[in-house]
Amino acid sequence: MEPLHFHILSFTAKISMHAIHSTKKSKSILAINRQTTREKRQRKNILHLPLHLKSIIFAKKTVSMKPLVSIIMGSTSDLKVMEKAALFLDEMEIPFEMNALSAHRTPEAVEEFAKSAENRGLKVIIAGAGMAAHLPGVIAASTALPVIGVPISATLDGMDALLSIVQMPPGIPVATVGINNALNAAILAAQMLAFKEDVLREKLQTYKANLKRKIEKANTELKKLNYRFKTN
Repeated sequence: MEPLHFHILSFTAKISMHAIHSTKKSKSILAINRQTTREKRQRKNILHLPLHLKSIIFAKKTVSMKPLVSIIMGSTSDLKVMEKAALFLDEMEIPFEMNALSAHRTPEAVEEFAKSAENRGLKVIIAGAGMAAHLPGVIAASTALPVIGVPISATLDGMDALLSIVQMPPGIPVATVGINNALNAAILAAQMLAFKEDVLREKLQTYKANLKRKIEKANTELKKLNYRFKTN
């Protein structure tokens, strides 16, 4: 039979081990709670940021992804237009990159970008430019990837940029959308990618179905308006 003091020591050791384990567990729970609170605070802070800053932050979280679409603009002053493309690609969960390049100020960098785009895994390029908007055409001249041009209104209500992009010579096409219509450029890029991607195609179908519902809702609201000579 074992001595009494042995049982007392054994019992005391068990209590000590349990206390240490409980302390570690409590510290672990406190650390998790602190981290959760910190993450909630960070998310709350992000919600109050401007849209273009939100896009930059969320883009940093996906740096490990390989971009399928490249959004190129002449300078950051074009961001207010081009961010509409970024927001749509985010919504469709399409990995993309954003860079500033100038056909006139950094011609070598533009050529290097265009020539390496396909090898980097890019599938579509969206290029926005204003005034003498040569950027989309210069990129298209050095790659076989589809290039979508976004004319940006800087002078002459954007007509100079529109004509610069849309009037490409035979053999070097640039798919040109409306002035400042970066959203349509992103939708077109998504449709190109959806050719072989069933999940993306379903997302686009849902997006367009929602557009239809918006018009139906608008008509319902218009019917509620009363005018003396209104017939519907």
